[in-house]
Amino acid sequence: MHLLFGPHNKERGERGALRITLTGIVQGVGFRPFVYRLAKEEGVSGYVSNTAGSLFVHAEGPRANLENFLRRITGEA
Repeated sequence: MHLLFGPHNKERGERGALRITLTGIVQGVGFRPFVYRLAKEEGVSGYVSNTAGSLFVHAEGPRANLENFLRRITGEA
């Protein structure tokens, strides 16, 4: 199952991408809506998919936005 999120602001600096695999208790606890909310707040786009026992996040956008997104996903989860 995939969850798409976006759009992002293309005018906010150099673009990049993140691929994040999250393990542990990430399914059935509202983690995908959490990632969606952070992505919208940080202006990044991409998708989230469930894998066997983990969650995969692919995010694209301006590098500064991606750095904030990664900081928040690890700090607020």
